Amino acid sequence: MKGESTMTKEFSTINPTTEEVIDTYEVMSKEQINEKTRNAQQAFSEW
Repeated sequence: MKGESTMTKEFSTINPTTEEVIDTYEVMSKEQINEKTRNAQQAFSEW
């Protein structure tokens, strides 16, 4: 999108026992979350 930074923010889930990184996730805006939720709901209803 025009005017947006190309830097993405991420966070990781970490196993507290081994301190191993389990997975890393992109931080999303409310709008991105809403869009992904709508897409998932639509895909489910078509399934």
